[in-house]
Amino acid sequence: MDLNNLNSILLDVLKELGNIGSGNAATALASMIDKKVDMKVPQVKILEFKDVGEILGDSETPVVGIYFNMTDEIEGNIMFVLDINSA
Repeated sequence: MDLNNLNSILLDVLKELGNIGSGNAATALASMIDKKVDMKVPQVKILEFKDVGEILGDSETPVVGIYFNMTDEIEGNIMFVLDINSA
């Protein structure tokens, strides 16, 4: 899919999927560790891979991330990034 053809409805769907997934993960983690887990609403940004560094900030600031490739019906890449304290 071309980034220029991404409409606001599709972006809203991606944001909602992120919210639901994050909420489920936070609930599961809280259950596993038997402690309250707070989370902020995740941000969803659609951008070219070459622009990721600008979003993450200073190149000397460490982050933790998961990057994976989607194939088959939906093709693309997803990067999930947390600051060190959140990770």
